[in-house]
Amino acid sequence: MDDYKKYLSRALPIVLLAAAMIFHFTSKKQRSGSDYLAAKVAFSQGKDMSKLLKSHPELKGRYGAVLDQRKIAQGEKVHVNLDDGSPYAAFAKTTETIVDGRIEEALKEALDLKANLDIREEYGKVLAAYNLMRIASLYQELGEFANEKKTLKELKDADLAPLLSHIRDQEISLLDYINERLAS
Repeated sequence: MDDYKKYLSRALPIVLLAAAMIFHFTSKKQRSGSDYLAAKVAFSQGKDMSKLLKSHPELKGRYGAVLDQRKIAQGEKVHVNLDDGSPYAAFAKTTETIVDGRIEEALKEALDLKANLDIREEYGKVLAAYNLMRIASLYQELGEFANEKKTLKELKDADLAPLLSHIRDQEISLLDYINERLAS
């Protein structure tokens, strides 16, 4: 009986530790899955994602640049990590260049991103659509209207414009704006 108690006193902690580890790792995996879904929902609804980004830094690559764009549009100053080499970081870097008023340099950066962007990657088409719209806007800002129209036509012909169809300014959609600029 003493051997049984010795065996049980040694085996029980090991079994409990193993059970606790299994519970911890499986619940963390399930929690991660639900966090990714929560991030997707929060992003689409424009809600604060700071806690999710803090607990899942890998989400910054997917959402960081656009969230920084939103903050800039609201007049907030943002610090962007521009050293990760991702297309999102390049897009964000170009945003800072625009904010600093260096339009020619921003156009060059946007054109470089366009040349290096693989639209087959996840979110590549959306980023390509935003970048083409940015290029057209920069051309317009610089008074290069022929290049602006060429870029808008490229955006429309590549069937990327519908990815931006949710963008509206009161009654005018971005697609209406593109068609209007192409007609003028």
